[in-house]
Amino acid sequence: MDIIGNENNTRKKGKNKKKSSPQKYLKKNRLVTRPKAGPNVIFVKKKMSYKVLLQKSCDLLIKENCIILHAMGSAINRCCFLTMDIEKAFPGKCKVETNTGTVDLADNLEPVSDDVDFGAQVRNCFRIHMKITKDTISETSHSLS
Repeated sequence: MDIIGNENNTRKKGKNKKKSSPQKYLKKNRLVTRPKAGPNVIFVKKKMSYKVLLQKSCDLLIKENCIILHAMGSAINRCCFLTMDIEKAFPGKCKVETNTGTVDLADNLEPVSDDVDFGAQVRNCFRIHMKITKDTISETSHSLS
């Protein structure tokens, strides 16, 4: 390990290894409040099969003419790809509105030992809402006049 510096300022070159302290809390995630669910609302998750999501989305878009996709965290990427594949399935017939933001998530911190109190931790998580509407001939002619 090399030491860099002069007499007043010495600094060690290399990785600083932190000693791991014993775990004082057990972190338990609280449930997230979801937007209102409806017949045309789909919550995209990483655990769901992509083919099933795509088929369900296309079927709903045919029936309802409008679907809303919700995703949070690491599922946002999957939601964006799902939207692009839906647009490929209905070329030139879909209109997409996107709304992004953050959600505050709270976690309960339960002590492992009796000498520590209960606590809570708040963290932010990204979220996305994508509204996909299927244009019809009457809507297109109405918007032109």
